Amino acid sequence: MDRAIEEKLVRNFVEKRIQDRVLYELTSNKTDEYAKNFKRYGDLKYYPLRQHAIGRFAHRADDHLKKQHIHLEKKEITIDEVEKEINKLCTPTKQCYIMGTVHDGECMSLRKALEISFDYIGESIVVIRDNIVFLKEEGCFRIPTKYILFKKT
Repeated sequence: MDRAIEEKLVRNFVEKRIQDRVLYELTSNKTDEYAKNFKRYGDLKYYPLRQHAIGRFAHRADDHLKKQHIHLEKKEITIDEVEKEINKLCTPTKQCYIMGTVHDGECMSLRKALEISFDYIGESIVVIRDNIVFLKEEGCFRIPTKYILFKKT
């Protein structure tokens, strides 16, 4: 995990009222007592409190995001369209940082990170630069909402 990237993500894009809690959960090695009862957490390489922080963006992510930084919010959008929109905002770095249940705290190319995000049913966050993030809600029972977050520097 890259704590510096995650802290910038939270400070730039998450509502102030829950920033400290989200940061605590992301860095915690504690488990949620309620979550201990579920076997599905047994095979995760990270602790449930971290997953809870990421899971806050599974449904109604916009409740937790700073509205002024939501550049794009769509359900029906392709990887190519997302990439094109990101390229309009900036030149992406060679490596992006992805957060999610399966690929968490890993660095990879923008294209690969977006492909994983679109292919995976759960929520995911791709940090492209300190001021640009792609976020996809969980898609269990519906088409997930995808967001491009952008903070002018």
